Amino acid sequence: MIEEAADKLGGAKRMVAWAQEDPANERAFWATIYPKLIPVQVANPDGETFKTEEVGKGATKLAEFLNGIAERSGETGEPSA
Repeated sequence: MIEEAADKLGGAKRMVAWAQEDPANERAFWATIYPKLIPVQVANPDGETFKTEEVGKGATKLAEFLNGIAERSGETGEPSA
């Protein structure tokens, strides 16, 4: 259902247009949307095969990194949703 709704809202073309409408939208895309697609892997302390960590933690770290960049460049505030 979510995929169908996304298609009816304009799909990838509309998401790109939205991200390009405002730098805060693009930052929101990179900080909160895209990281949900990236599996985060960490080494097991026992040297075993990699295990996947909760993706949200990686997204949080990326958001903190991007917010630090925004602060240094003079932008303020959270990304718009």
